[in-house]
Amino acid sequence: MAKSDTRFFVLADTHDLSLTTDQTKSFRYPLAAGIDVVLHCGDLTDNGGLKHHKEALNLIGSMDAELKLVVPGNHEIDLDQTYMQASGLDITQREQALDLWKGDEAKRMGVCLLDEGLHQFTLKSGASFTVYASPYTPKFGESAFQYNTNNDRYNPTECTPRHAINTSTDVSRVPDFPNVDIMMTHGPPQYILDSNGGHSSSSGCEHLRRAVIRARPLLHCFGHIHGSWGHRRVIWKSQMIKEEREEYPLEESHTGDDAYLLPPEFIGANSCRKQGFAKVKAAVEVSRKGKDTVFVNAAIGNEDGSPVNAPWVVEVSLPIVGARGTKRKSQEEDGQPRLPVHARNKRGRT
Repeated sequence: MAKSDTRFFVLADTHDLSLTTDQTKSFRYPLAAGIDVVLHCGDLTDNGGLKHHKEALNLIGSMDAELKLVVPGNHEIDLDQTYMQASGLDITQREQALDLWKGDEAKRMGVCLLDEGLHQFTLKSGASFTVYASPYTPKFGESAFQYNTNNDRYNPTECTPRHAINTSTDVSRVPDFPNVDIMMTHGPPQYILDSNGGHSSSSGCEHLRRAVIRARPLLHCFGHIHGSWGHRRVIWKSQMIKEEREEYPLEESHTGDDAYLLPPEFIGANSCRKQGFAKVKAAVEVSRKGKDTVFVNAAIGNEDGSPVNAPWVVEVSLPIVGARGTKRKSQEEDGQPRLPVHARNKRGRT
């Protein structure tokens, strides 16, 4: 199978931050070279507002990459219709913000705001990949795109435990392996880069954890929990070969599910700040799809909200298809009206 090494630039929780030329800062120009795709996992703004959305769009649009994918976070309050209506806010603010993010200028910049669900993309190199996106996180305080912690929006009914309520839809439900290459959510799954210091030892979502175990993507990136910036690799126990079982004894895994969390690789945070990015050392190989997954918490802000963390660079080998040009499935292939966007949500929404 022909494949293409594709460089992803991953970040989250920029909260109205601008890139600077100050070389002592971690989020600055010049950005990492040779980036193909930018993934921003939400909280681009502090509290929404059209002015701040314009600034965030210009920030993402200025990055030198073929494609820039964005999911909202809980701070993008004026992108969440449910929150706006419940708070008695003017719904036209949402319409204006969506017009901005999905308008001609955003398309010209290569920026695509993703709705919840599965999307497919093909780059000019021919590299093809799917992305499952979701802006939702478990309820904490009053903000956008939240759900009660006992609500399972990510899994089919048969995967929901008795203590929870299944609220999933065809759009929100994460597809099974092998249909997802990259998961891009605002918040983390439970027990993986989800420690939030003083609030609790684990702030991730148990339902999202079950979903990523079903999907076994190449990469799952997120932010939201500022105190857990970093990356970890998980080997899926059910897919281990003999040598891996000898190296990573299952009795040393303290979870009752399929995830075996490998020890963290050393990443020098200070050196990452100096070079302006952190890099996952080993490339994510398509040949390993379904066998292990790289998780990245890309929150730029730390526990205090100070922008001290560096963005991440992740190299992913992806299969090549014959066509050239960033595109979505054609009308003839999917039976849907052709739209001038980078990709179609595979469940029929754009």
